[in-house]
Amino acid sequence: MRMKKIVKKHIKDEGGTAKLFSCRLGILVFLLLNILLIGITSCTVRYYPQPSDHITVIDGYAVMQVDGLSMAIMPRAWAREPQRVNDYFTTYYMVVINQTSNTITVSPEDISLLDDERNQYDALLYDDVAAVLMRDDFFLDRFSPTQDTYQTASDDRILGRAYLMQDSFHYGDILPNARKSGYLFFKKLSARNQKNIVMYKDQEIIFARK
Repeated sequence: MRMKKIVKKHIKDEGGTAKLFSCRLGILVFLLLNILLIGITSCTVRYYPQPSDHITVIDGYAVMQVDGLSMAIMPRAWAREPQRVNDYFTTYYMVVINQTSNTITVSPEDISLLDDERNQYDALLYDDVAAVLMRDDFFLDRFSPTQDTYQTASDDRILGRAYLMQDSFHYGDILPNARKSGYLFFKKLSARNQKNIVMYKDQEIIFARK
């Protein structure tokens, strides 16, 4: 009888240990899956500038001299409000310095993006980005019988628009020896894309994944 009690106790203890192990294993698998999911969703595709006879790579920027301008361009994710810019747009950061004594104009038509199949994406203005991500700053009060009263926009939408206006590249005239800098916006590239080309007029600036 004593032996039977010992065996039963051993079996009971083994069952408890197995349940505890199973529970810990489940928690570990859950944590690992969440870490993996976070890693997948937070990763952004990285492109790197490719040097050429007219492109010098400096601190991650592709730098070139063209038409009296010194231009530096690099891929850079948007990191401010509105938070979903990177979900819908491909973004670059550009610095342009006018090294001449004349005013030079840089327009949206001068800049475009080509993917690895040479599909063309035209440069977008910050208003285009705001139109996709946010409703109008003011909208009609749906409960107003006259439909002529307005509600003000929320603070995050106002802040998002302000950041888009402040940090985007402002096309137009660049005065002699002056500089402009800011984000370029394009339609979102496919995650399968391996290479893209920023075009400034007829000049190609190549970026590739490693």
